[in-house]
Amino acid sequence: KILLSRPMDQPLLPDEDSAVRGLVSTRGRLCEHDRRHKYHVTHENQGSKFTAYLLGDLFHTLLNLPLSRFLAILVASYLTLYTSFALVYMLQSVSRHCVSNITSFKHALWFSVHTSATIGYGHQSPNPDCNVVNVAIMVEVLMTSLLQATMVGLVFARFSLPGSRARTLLWSKHMVSRGDTISVRLGNLRNHQLLRPRASLFMIYKAIDDSGDGGVEFKSEELKLTTRPLWLGIPEIISHRVDHSSPLKPYWRDGDAAATAEQLAEADVEFVCLLDGVDETTSKDIQARHSWLGEDIRFEHVFKKMTTRRGADGALVVDWRLFHSTYPAGAQGV
Repeated sequence: KILLSRPMDQPLLPDEDSAVRGLVSTRGRLCEHDRRHKYHVTHENQGSKFTAYLLGDLFHTLLNLPLSRFLAILVASYLTLYTSFALVYMLQSVSRHCVSNITSFKHALWFSVHTSATIGYGHQSPNPDCNVVNVAIMVEVLMTSLLQATMVGLVFARFSLPGSRARTLLWSKHMVSRGDTISVRLGNLRNHQLLRPRASLFMIYKAIDDSGDGGVEFKSEELKLTTRPLWLGIPEIISHRVDHSSPLKPYWRDGDAAATAEQLAEADVEFVCLLDGVDETTSKDIQARHSWLGEDIRFEHVFKKMTTRRGADGALVVDWRLFHSTYPAGAQGV
């Protein structure tokens, strides 16, 4: 049994280190730490066919639209359907009296909504001898069914996006280093498990182009983790050792935190961690991501312990107030 310890009068996961509170980097991060968990990459000069590519993948385009735009398209789709057929019903009713009690566009729109939603209040009815109206009614009912099925699928897919589950997978605000090892802490806020979790750590850095034109490009290298297989029933710490085979070694100055920080800043280094797994409730693949800059490393620090065994009933207690907390590696009694 695992208990999540958090007094109700305190906010979830406060940053207890006042020295870094309010610290904001002037550089954009590759993984923005917001609710959408999007990569912070700006795409330019994509060519005239980019819009055609987006429309060719319309499902994912609509799925990834901001909620306000998605709702606007949903409302506009239904209004377009209603008004288009309302024009047909009004023209046929004015010239041939094909639908009873239609004397204006407002009445025709009301009948169009009736037909689309199959409400049937009864004061308006089509003339079965008007073929155009009968065909229009059948087409509208068919198009409404297709539109509703499409929208229901999109709404469900948006509600069940794996990114929503990823928001309950937490990452420490800082990396810590001790000797030649750097570490981060991650945790699962929910009681139900993430099955087969697997973490990967990458280093994104600026490299000089070997072509000789003086250009700069960014490369990525995977940092091998020394951590055993993960179990996220309690928060876990994952680590990478900066040895001679590590891509981080050229920028690491043993025992000199200031020089290391300077090298990391000069190379524009950013660390990106990916966490993959399967949610045990929905059986959906989940991926969460987070990133840290060189300035986010606390050298010669370790994470505070946040799990204890309660004596009364032997329950394992996780105190999430300590999730981000670190202390100097040589400190005693912390």
